[in-house]
Order: sequence, then structure tokens, then C-alpha cells
Amino acid sequence: MKERYPKPVLLGMNSKTGEALGLFPTNGAGRRLWKATGMPLKEYNETFERLNVLEAPEWSLPTARQGAVALKARLKGRRVIVLGSQAWTALGLPKKNLMEPHFAEDGTRWIMLPHPSGKNLWYNSEENREKVRRFFERFWKEER
Repeated sequence: MKERYPKPVLLGMNSKTGEALGLFPTNGAGRRLWKATGMPLKEYNETFERLNVLEAPEWSLPTARQGAVALKARLKGRRVIVLGSQAWTALGLPKKNLMEPHFAEDGTRWIMLPHPSGKNLWYNSEENREKVRRFFERFWKEER
């Protein structure tokens, strides 16, 4: 893998464990996302920085919106995969459909994927999981 700085970002909502999109618990969003990518774990960990919109155990859209300006400034110029419409909304990004081509703003490239929580039934479809796997396959090849 070629060395790139800064790494692209996987941006989740918040974490009850304090680790953004962590691989534990094994039924958590982070583990489900990694499995959906089809990427080897080593490459997944080396490729992405994992962050959350909100550093709190409970999701709050108003609180997440308060920190969005600073977070967007921190992510300026990066490639950011935003997980879910709630995180996308908190960032104040324009409405768009899942997995559409990147939206660029101030040098940052944004794309929205469905949030991989167990509450989101979108990932139950084999067809949708295959879409995500192909997306990450293309993304990973670009990063290598």
C-alpha cells in the first residue's frame, strides 16, 4: 500500500465505547462495516482513520451540529465516508442519495453510505452488501 497522508476517514455518529467504529463488540457497527468492506483487517486498519461526528455515548443531533464546523475544518482536504444520514445532516451537507458520487466542499470529498448499525435493515440485503463491498474494493484500489 502506498503511504498517503492524511488517511481517508470513516465518519460514524457516536460511540458508547469511546472508540470510533471499533471492532468490538463483535455485533457493533464498526465490525459490521469492516465485514461489509471485504477488506483484510490489516489493510482496513491501515487505510482508514475512524472518527465520530459526536464524542459522546448518546446521539444528539443538536449537539453534533454544534461541533460540526470545527470537525469540517479538521477534515478539510480529506476524503470522508460519512456513515448514515444523521451524521450527514449534522454536518450540514446538502441532501443526496446514498453512494452517489462524491460531493466536494472546500477541498473535502464527501460520500454517504448507510450506517452499519444493527437497526439499519439495508445491510440485510445481499445485493446491498455487494454494492458496499464493490464500493470499498474500488476505494481501496485507489488508496494502494
